[in-house]
Amino acid sequence: MNRPENWPELLDRHLNEWAYVCFEYGTADCVSFVSAWMKRIGYVEPLEGIPKWSTALGAARAFQSLGGFETAIDGRMIERAHEHYPDSKRDDRVEYLTCL
Repeated sequence: MNRPENWPELLDRHLNEWAYVCFEYGTADCVSFVSAWMKRIGYVEPLEGIPKWSTALGAARAFQSLGGFETAIDGRMIERAHEHYPDSKRDDRVEYLTCL
């Protein structure tokens, strides 16, 4: 999957929408920000299958249940990218991860 041609405008809109959002674990944190961006540019829900969290401890537990944050991102997200974009090249899946 390639980025939409109007990605700079989409990014500007995304940044403006999130500029004054108050931090909240699970809905307005760094992972949620990137997840929302990825959905905006056309990717499937990147957090599907990852346990929900609402506290720092909950976030740590959610990612630890998947082997830690890096393992969750490296493994789960590449797997999800390939599931939904089976014809994609490795570089496309890296772009998917780079968004995270």
